[in-house]
Amino acid sequence: DREMVALKTAYGRYVSCGSKGEVTHEPEAIGNNEIWEPIVTESGVLFRSAHGTYLSVEDSGLLSAKLSEVAQFCFFKVLSNGKHEAVKRQEELQLRKADVRQEEINQAKRFQSFRDGKLRVSKEDTRALKKARKEGNINEAMLDRREKVKADRYCK
Repeated sequence: DREMVALKTAYGRYVSCGSKGEVTHEPEAIGNNEIWEPIVTESGVLFRSAHGTYLSVEDSGLLSAKLSEVAQFCFFKVLSNGKHEAVKRQEELQLRKADVRQEEINQAKRFQSFRDGKLRVSKEDTRALKKARKEGNINEAMLDRREKVKADRYCK
């Protein structure tokens, strides 16, 4: 089994290789042309397209995938924001595990419009929120609570 990757640009599009080796960065979804096989070497990382050609940099500075054999301009240094995204997900998880009252306050801060500078949170008991968390519909329960206080510009 070979490892395959899709290269995503900073604009949320995918790097694609056409049948003639032209490289674009327009597709919004992943298909066969957006799949690359990374080959890690001491010199860097090579990317082989689904057509068997290698991603390279032309003299003009543009990317192409016309070479069927490895050349000098086929090696890339790969940087990833995967570690940063993992840390961000971990922080979000910790926030979700926080006290349900604090989670409700955090959501109120996110979605409320502060016309008079006051934070409006439901004064009802949080047992219903704890039950909703266990059932998996805590966001719906919080929206219902914010709707009752009429403090959220995004709820009904």
